[in-house]
Amino acid sequence: MEHGNSMHKLRTKLKTLFRLLTSDSVSFGFLVRYAFGQLLAYSGIGKYISFSTSNYRLYLTRSPVAMVAYGSPHISRDEELVAQDILVDGDICLDIGANIGTFSLVASGVVGETGKVIAFEAHPVTASYMEKNISLNKKTNISLVQKALGEKAGVIGFSNDGYDDVNHVAVESKLKVEIVRLDDCNEIQHIQTIKLIKLDVEGFELFVLQGGEKTFSKAQYVLFEAFDKNCKQFGYSVKDLYSWFESHGFTLINQDTKSSLNIEKSGQDFLCNVLAVRNSP
Repeated sequence: MEHGNSMHKLRTKLKTLFRLLTSDSVSFGFLVRYAFGQLLAYSGIGKYISFSTSNYRLYLTRSPVAMVAYGSPHISRDEELVAQDILVDGDICLDIGANIGTFSLVASGVVGETGKVIAFEAHPVTASYMEKNISLNKKTNISLVQKALGEKAGVIGFSNDGYDDVNHVAVESKLKVEIVRLDDCNEIQHIQTIKLIKLDVEGFELFVLQGGEKTFSKAQYVLFEAFDKNCKQFGYSVKDLYSWFESHGFTLINQDTKSSLNIEKSGQDFLCNVLAVRNSP
C-alpha cells in the first residue's frame, strides 16, 4: 500500500511539472522561482521565510499553493478577483475549502473590520499553514474552523498525500477529521445575510450543499468549481450540482466565458469555475 501511495505521489508531481513546463502562460522566470521555492520549502527552511504577493504575505511552507504564489507573486488567483469584484466593506463571506488562506486573506481586506470571513479547512497541517498566514497578515476578522463539511456529522477519512491543493474527503484514508453540517455550525447561526460563499472541496460539493441548505439560502453569490471527474468519485455528476443550484433559486454563470450555463449541454470534462447568482425575488 505504501509503495502504491508513493507511486501515486510521484505521478501526481510529474503531471504537475509537465503542465507547468508545457503551459503557454508560464514564463522561464516563474519556473526558476517555483523550483527554488520547492527547494526552500522541502529543505525545511521555507517555513521561516515569508514573501509578499500583490494581495498578502505568505510563509513558504510545503504547500503547492504557496510555491506557485512564490513563483508568480504579482498574479492574483481567479477566485481572488471574484472576491474583489463582489465584496464590499462590512460584508460576510464564507470560504469552504480554505487551504492556506489566500482567498480568505483577500476577502478579509475587502470586507474590512466591520465585515467577517468564516473559513473551513479540514486538513490539520494545511489549517496550521493558514493560521500562520492569518497571523502574518495581522487579520482579526477571519475565523478558521478546522472541520470538514458534509450532509451529516461524524468522523471521516481525509486524504493526506502532501498536495494540499487537492486533498479531499477519502473514506479509507488513515487520517480522520471531524465532519459537520454547515447549518449546525455555531459560527454562522447568527448570520442573516451572506454576500459570497467560495466552495472548493474537490468533488464533495453536493454533500456540503445538502448539509447547508439553510445557510446557502442566505447567500447572494456562490463561487464553486465544477469538474465531473471529481464529482463522479463521490457518485454523482456535475449536472446534479448544477441542478441543485437552479432548483434553489440561483442562475449559473461560467466564470471562464462569462456566459450562462445550460445544464443539458454541460457535461464538464474539464474544470470550470462557476458563479451562482441568487435570482431576484
